[in-house]
Amino acid sequence: MAVIDVRHPNGPLYQDMDGVLRLSRNFTVEMLRSGLSYKPRPDDKFVVTYPKCGTTWTQHIGFLIFNKGVPPASGLEFFKRSPFIEMLGADSVRDMVRPGVIKTHLPYHLMPMHPEAKYLYVCRNPKDTCVSFFHHTRGFTGYDFANGKFDDFFEIFISGETDYGDYFDHVLGWYEHRNDPNVLFLHYEDMKAQPRENVLKIAEFFDKDYHKLLQENEEILQNVIKYSDVKSMQNYALENFTNFFTKQIEGDAPKGLKVFHEASQKNPSTASFIRKGIVGDWKNHFSPEQSARLEKRIHERLSNTDFIDTWRKHGVM
Repeated sequence: MAVIDVRHPNGPLYQDMDGVLRLSRNFTVEMLRSGLSYKPRPDDKFVVTYPKCGTTWTQHIGFLIFNKGVPPASGLEFFKRSPFIEMLGADSVRDMVRPGVIKTHLPYHLMPMHPEAKYLYVCRNPKDTCVSFFHHTRGFTGYDFANGKFDDFFEIFISGETDYGDYFDHVLGWYEHRNDPNVLFLHYEDMKAQPRENVLKIAEFFDKDYHKLLQENEEILQNVIKYSDVKSMQNYALENFTNFFTKQIEGDAPKGLKVFHEASQKNPSTASFIRKGIVGDWKNHFSPEQSARLEKRIHERLSNTDFIDTWRKHGVM
């Protein structure tokens, strides 16, 4: 089995790859297979999320921690130091500039694991996730959904049939391992409310020497917080990501990055890597009926977790 196109009526175009994972046309089955076969190193540090749950933001926090508060000079530098494993393949991780963080949206059961590698999982409430995922899907031409309607996307999301599968399965798969010594499970909403506390928490989890550096050097800590805020990242994404995707790659780059670059030029994006980055944008999109339906699903799937109390605290429910 290789690649099968899948499309719901009025929905995006997806590709089921090897019967393992549903992805967009910006991915290739070659790189997915490569990424899934990767054998982690004990010094690997992964940033894991369901799509549109603060991945790029958390990647930047990791990049800035390890680069002592200095933002990336280019899109190429960022991708070399923070590769997307199932998109760029195992070689991009083996060849990455270290220390750095590895991006992934893989569910726990597909994740390459090592008992000494670090896995930071960020969970975002499903209402804002759904809205952000909708805008992302409309913005990438590979989905063929440029004129798609939110109501249609909502039905696919609540049915668990978007790329990367069911939201609840994904977060619960990682939540079950939240107390593992090499897993740190954070909530997006808490990170937005308390950036300083959570930057330090991430640094301590990834590398105690860098945590000590941030504690002792307030300027570096403030730069990590400053350059990972929404406005800074929007400016960076506009300047560097846009240049990366619209121009030829200059200098050495792993094979997976070249394949990704080629696929992205065939299926270009009008979406922003960083859109609003706020809590509560769902209120501008959800009908009362949609909100009630998703909350019902939340109670069905997450009643035995701390998610509901967290989201109530932040006004999501």
